[in-house]
Amino acid sequence: MEGGSAETNSDRTDSENSEENTSHEYILPGFKTLEEFTEAGLKALMEATRSSNSLPTGQNWDYYTTYPSFKKVMDAEGERVLKLISMVLRHQDIKGNILRRDFEEKFDLIVDANDSILERVGCNLDEISGIRRNPEPVLVEAVSSCTRPVSGSWNQSQSGSLSHSSSSVSQPVRLLAAKNIQRPQIMFKDKIDNSSSPFEPRIKEKPNSLKPLAITLQLSEDGEESFSHPYEFELERFTPPATQLEHAEPRMYNPLQETPLVMVEHADQLPSLLQDLASYSEIAVDMEHHSYRSFQGFTCLLQISTRHTDYIIDALLLRDKLHCLNEVFTKPSIVKVFHGAVHDVEWLQRDLCVYVVNMFDTHEAAKLLNFAKLSLAFLMKHYCSVMADKHFQLADWRIRPLPDELVMYARQDTHYLLYIYDMMKNALLDAANGQKNLLHSVFQQSTEICKTRYEKPILREDSHMLLYRHNKKHFDNRQLHALRELYQWRDKISREDDESTGYVLPNHMMLQIAESLPREMQGILACCNPIPPLVRQNLFALHRIILEARDQPLVKPILAEELGTRVSTQTWIKVNLDGALHCPHDLTHIQDFRDDLPTLLGCASYADQTGSCALKIQKRKPQISLFEAETPEAEVDAVTHVPFICPYERYKRVKPFIQSQEQEAASASTETVGMNGIKQDDDDGEQMQKFTRKRKMFDTQFSSAQPEQGKVDNGEVQSSKRCKLDEHGGDSSSSHCIPQTHNRKRKHGRKEQEEGFQPYDYSKVDFSRFQGGSKISVTNDRNEGKPKVSLNIGNNATRNEKLIQVWKKNPLVTTLQRHIYVKSALVRVQLTT
Repeated sequence: MEGGSAETNSDRTDSENSEENTSHEYILPGFKTLEEFTEAGLKALMEATRSSNSLPTGQNWDYYTTYPSFKKVMDAEGERVLKLISMVLRHQDIKGNILRRDFEEKFDLIVDANDSILERVGCNLDEISGIRRNPEPVLVEAVSSCTRPVSGSWNQSQSGSLSHSSSSVSQPVRLLAAKNIQRPQIMFKDKIDNSSSPFEPRIKEKPNSLKPLAITLQLSEDGEESFSHPYEFELERFTPPATQLEHAEPRMYNPLQETPLVMVEHADQLPSLLQDLASYSEIAVDMEHHSYRSFQGFTCLLQISTRHTDYIIDALLLRDKLHCLNEVFTKPSIVKVFHGAVHDVEWLQRDLCVYVVNMFDTHEAAKLLNFAKLSLAFLMKHYCSVMADKHFQLADWRIRPLPDELVMYARQDTHYLLYIYDMMKNALLDAANGQKNLLHSVFQQSTEICKTRYEKPILREDSHMLLYRHNKKHFDNRQLHALRELYQWRDKISREDDESTGYVLPNHMMLQIAESLPREMQGILACCNPIPPLVRQNLFALHRIILEARDQPLVKPILAEELGTRVSTQTWIKVNLDGALHCPHDLTHIQDFRDDLPTLLGCASYADQTGSCALKIQKRKPQISLFEAETPEAEVDAVTHVPFICPYERYKRVKPFIQSQEQEAASASTETVGMNGIKQDDDDGEQMQKFTRKRKMFDTQFSSAQPEQGKVDNGEVQSSKRCKLDEHGGDSSSSHCIPQTHNRKRKHGRKEQEEGFQPYDYSKVDFSRFQGGSKISVTNDRNEGKPKVSLNIGNNATRNEKLIQVWKKNPLVTTLQRHIYVKSALVRVQLTT
């Protein structure tokens, strides 16, 4: 019995040893290596794809499903495939039952599951290789010098080689939760200000100044407030030294392993740092920034390299002490070499109160040299033949202590930059054939970058529309309302908790929530994968925003006051009227312009009329003449000659016709006015008839007289005749006699007709004669829009209301002169329009 038990025990131990050996031999059941597993998996996948493609589709599928046996087999296989997929989803912790969904929901669930699985695979691969591509709420932390344990059993064969690697190999990095790192903002002595107020510089001292420190509040072109740049006066008057504009022999960089590295983590190291930097004429500068767990972001590292030493300054620990670097950074004799310093300059102002004077940006130099790429990695490969490792470009630089990989990455950014500066400066001089204009341009562009001022992010009413346009979505009024409210909520939470907007609620999740407008709170969480922590904490506030958006109308109503304040959207094209290229007949800028319309040079009918398609542009004589000498009418061709008549000749030819028309109109108006006046003045009608007869007799006698006598005695005859008429009227109060000049004007008119029209010389006129006499201006009461009328009455005349009614009721003519005897007084009335 004892011997049998011993044998059984030995058999058991042998079987256990054999199982352990087989477990060591196979990394997966049935597969010894990972390559065998992947080959078998790809082979099975290919066969499954080939089989699925061989199944009937379309009308053929409908035809085959009419057979009960085929339909039964397909249903059984479909159920088995769905069960396998459900098992895979449960294994990957993906919620959702694929068996109880319709076809479209099943397809969407499979797509989401594939995205989640592939994302997890990518994260695991990055974890194994020691990098992290996408910034997520997980942190990178350095590990001790011991070998990092690998979770995958398939990598055990390589563990031995890793353990025997030299100490110079960089240590891997593993991912931990965010709670393992304390937020650096808590230790900052200066309070973080995330309000919408303008950023105010905190600089207290201004070394290397040409003007005392003065920070004033200014208004930008958009009407926004901002503080002035402390070194704006110095930057406007900066010119690079002559030694920096000359061709120089490039100084080769020292090997990275032979260059000393100094980690500046204490304030007592800063004086020696400043002393060393001040002894050089050029230094290289770079920065590392973190913005995922902060609203505005903050500077984590500051790298400075000289020709012999590399410095890495901890900007988190020495944040309030690094303003002393202004003694070097604002010194005009020291050139500061940056690469892509647009953001670096703003971060220096915001976090360290450091400003830059005399900067050379290699990014701007690469633009002028027309390089294929403008990145620092390309310049390092082009000039130094060094392949830069950019895997840690998005690393979390808050990690303390820094891993060796991050230290090496930060050191490389500035170690080769001074040699690149020497090579690019010589290349700019050679490209300009020895001239300094290109080099001056780089310094000028770099100086403009130094003038930039940091500005806080500001929330406006239409800030969400920029995100909406970039994603090319088509939202209705409800969805736009939800997007605006979500955007404002995210901005508020980010400012209060000092978190980035991407950490609070990423853009693609916010667009998904605004587009779907879920009715339940679980629907909001379903739109987020993974669910941000602050979204889960503020779920009730988000649900209230969605419910409010669902109550909005689909189409936004337009209020009456909005219609009045709307501005026309018509765009006007600016035209330079003084430009040499401006042509008023150029209509190519019009939208409905057509270039296929017939023209004189391209018209076929015109070419047929002329007899040949080729028109002769150059001619000896003009086709239409205006100023040539007059020819007999028989010789004038009506097509080729157009007589020119000046405006004055036209006036002379038309003047007789106009005079005849005016005389006819005046006679007709005179008769009308006379008849109306007689009818309205019944008491004086008989006296007016007597006066008219006597006046006609007087005119007849006066016109028969000789011109010489008329010239001499005209005034006497008229005055005597007028006095006799006054005596006959029996009005003793009318003692003034009005001279008559009617015949004189008639004779003068005959003389003009005989001699022809002569222009009148107004220089000999005595204008003082027109200032006498009384004038009464009367307006038409019936229609205020009609022209005013002036009534000129001779001396010692009385105003008569009936006279006013006469010319009020009748339309006014161009010039009307009548002599009306009213109440035994001779009155001369002139009505003019």
